[in-house]
Amino acid sequence: MKLTRGMQLTRRQFTALSAAGVATTALPLGGRALAQTHGGTLTAVFNIEPPHINPGLGTSNVIQTAGGKVFQGLFNLDENYEVVPVLAERIEVSDDGIEYTFHLRRNVRWHDGAPFTADDVLFSFEVVPQFHSRTRIALDRVAETVRVDDHTVTLRLNGPYLPFFLATSGVNMAIIPRHIYEGTDYMSNPANVAPIGTGPFRFSEWRRGEYIHLVRNDDYAIDDLPYVDQIYFPMVPDGSQRSISVETGQTNVIIAGAVNLQDQRRFVDSGQFRIIEGAYNAIGATIVMNINLRNPPFDDVRFRKALMHAINRQQIVDNVFFGTAEVMEGPISSATAYFDKSALTTYDYDPQKAIALMDEMGLPPDSSGVRASFRLIVGQNSANAMRTQELVRLHLGAVGLNATLVAVDSMPTRDAQWDFDLLMMIPGQFLDPDIGVSRFYLSSNIVNNFQANTGGYDNPRLDELWAAATAATTAEEAQRHYSEIQRILSEDVPRIWLAEIDQRMLVRNDLQGFGNSPQEGYAEWDGVHFVS
Repeated sequence: MKLTRGMQLTRRQFTALSAAGVATTALPLGGRALAQTHGGTLTAVFNIEPPHINPGLGTSNVIQTAGGKVFQGLFNLDENYEVVPVLAERIEVSDDGIEYTFHLRRNVRWHDGAPFTADDVLFSFEVVPQFHSRTRIALDRVAETVRVDDHTVTLRLNGPYLPFFLATSGVNMAIIPRHIYEGTDYMSNPANVAPIGTGPFRFSEWRRGEYIHLVRNDDYAIDDLPYVDQIYFPMVPDGSQRSISVETGQTNVIIAGAVNLQDQRRFVDSGQFRIIEGAYNAIGATIVMNINLRNPPFDDVRFRKALMHAINRQQIVDNVFFGTAEVMEGPISSATAYFDKSALTTYDYDPQKAIALMDEMGLPPDSSGVRASFRLIVGQNSANAMRTQELVRLHLGAVGLNATLVAVDSMPTRDAQWDFDLLMMIPGQFLDPDIGVSRFYLSSNIVNNFQANTGGYDNPRLDELWAAATAATTAEEAQRHYSEIQRILSEDVPRIWLAEIDQRMLVRNDLQGFGNSPQEGYAEWDGVHFVS
């Protein structure tokens, strides 16, 4: 069986693609018209300076935003969750859903002039999972990789895997140049900060603490693209200064997290900006607190349940996200496949229940009324996280818990080093729980990587259920296992689930050509152009 690009898919239908064949046509990234005006500069302000801009070696918002213009994947998704060819012009899948063959574009070159070949794809499938927690879990199921010829690669899985295409779309699986990285220390390779990709924009300059500058790739594989001449990514840590850069016309693209929601509303109401609907839908953003289960009293489930009861999550939704979020009830968000609210143990806002649980575990208040003190790590350049922590600390203080704010420049580093008690983060779930959720709970993923199971949760029964869910050949079978997973996790509370977020990207009205891809925030932007 073969599916064509024109077949429309729901999110859940897309997770079943690996059981079918996929044939894509070599259209220029969704068939965009080419008769557009060239020239101009895009500017998208960053709230933090990334450590590098290689999305094959890092998953943060700023890495993937900048790196997504330089590097590419084998394919992307469009607004209907259809497969759109990028570096692979055609994909074939065996009827049993085990063998995937990627037929690669032949006219692609790396920015240094070297040809793009099957060797780069095989190398990337080996290297990228070492640094992507969500991709590693999926690609552990690859039993064999075969280089058929210079432009054909076959992957054979050890069994059917429903979300394979989600796991290997561009946002999860950037292709990196073998000739640049082979035999080097990947993380210290100088190409991470002066990258060589295949995308529509080349790296030009990085002035530390000031900006990253990309320029048009005149040798891009698609004729006449991209339209704009250059992209600047200024680094502006102060939120008010980022908003001023928008007001004064210095910024024409507002990515997720760059300015607070109140200012976003103001810019849209001014008539100068519009929202690119669904630009982060495939990310499925949430805001949660990671718990270091190694540290008392967090090793006691009663304390973790007390935290859930102590925090007024609806107030966070109302006062921080202004209606663009909803309370997150458990480990799998309502926007992610296999969500089952009926399986969850839920926690209403009830400070008295929190106090009773702490009394039960023998954690009384001291003479100052404090029952426990601990650190709350927050990335200081995230406006939403910083506003959220203010309310969280207020709520926890009301039940005798002293959460000391530790605002840091590099929250991912503290997470990867397990250096936290509580740590606030905004991870995506990427539509399928095996891609975006399992990485936080599988014992095999207790590693020193950002957004892995850094809290140290270890439950053999959960590991078994997750293996069964990902081996399922029907959505119904997978649902049974995922419902039990949600029941167990909502009882164990290895994380504090706060809210599901509708992240937004705003662009100035004289910019056209952005797609409605659910990954548009991280897309190439090669079709973007200015209009009068």
